Amino acid sequence: MNQDQTTIKYELTASSEVSFKISNILGQEILTLVDGHRDKGSHSVVFSLSDTDRTGPGSGIFFAALTAGNQRKIIRLVIAR
Repeated sequence: MNQDQTTIKYELTASSEVSFKISNILGQEILTLVDGHRDKGSHSVVFSLSDTDRTGPGSGIFFAALTAGNQRKIIRLVIAR
């Protein structure tokens, strides 16, 4: 795996509209990984620092927000190079 990326896995208990967005420590959205309908089951997305130029030096704290239907989960990502 590329050192500049990480894979995030998630499970849906029902088919739904899904949004998966990455924000920086200032709360600015920097990348949308998923935006659309997904079926029930296991899924994964890859977050790569090379996908955006707005991440600054490429390390720091980021937040991944997964919204599926009326549920939302936020996880913290610490990227160090």
